[in-house]
Amino acid sequence: MDELVHSSEHASTSQSTTSWTLKDTFFYTQLQADDIMYGSKWIRIGAICGAIGVSFGALGAHAINTSLQNKVDAGDMTNEVMDKVLENWSTATEYMMYHAIAIVLVGLVSVQVCSKLLTYAGSFFTAGIVGFSCGLLIYNIVLMTTGTKIIILVAAAVPLGGVCYIVGWLCLAASLWTGKTCTSGDTEATNATSS
Repeated sequence: MDELVHSSEHASTSQSTTSWTLKDTFFYTQLQADDIMYGSKWIRIGAICGAIGVSFGALGAHAINTSLQNKVDAGDMTNEVMDKVLENWSTATEYMMYHAIAIVLVGLVSVQVCSKLLTYAGSFFTAGIVGFSCGLLIYNIVLMTTGTKIIILVAAAVPLGGVCYIVGWLCLAASLWTGKTCTSGDTEATNATSS
């Protein structure tokens, strides 16, 4: 009889341990899913920015180069202006690609490290792409089509975008120094700020 009671207690203990393990596994899986969803937002944004960067790079290497050469041949543009436009175009697309990769990196890091600074880093990188890279591309398009050199709004956006890039890198570095491994409360707080 003692053996029956003992095996019954053992079975009861096994069931509760198994039940606890299943709950813990479900909770852990849910926590990972939340982290991955948060990280995948930045990965999607970075991937889209990367695709745009490649598109603008190809446009610059082929269509813009040909168009500028035609303007130089027609006497509508000097070689110096053409070289400057191509240099600016190349810089804009390179920085867009670097920071698209940085945004993907923010998404990958955010699965492991919980820090609001990652949200700031991704946001500043995105703002930098819009301000610096897109601003420089718009500036070049206007310069090519109208010959106007100064566009106040774009001229202000480009350096601000550059500052956003710098702040984004500082936020990413700080998040790795001050961040910690994600727990359920941290994940909810980080996800709430990113919405």
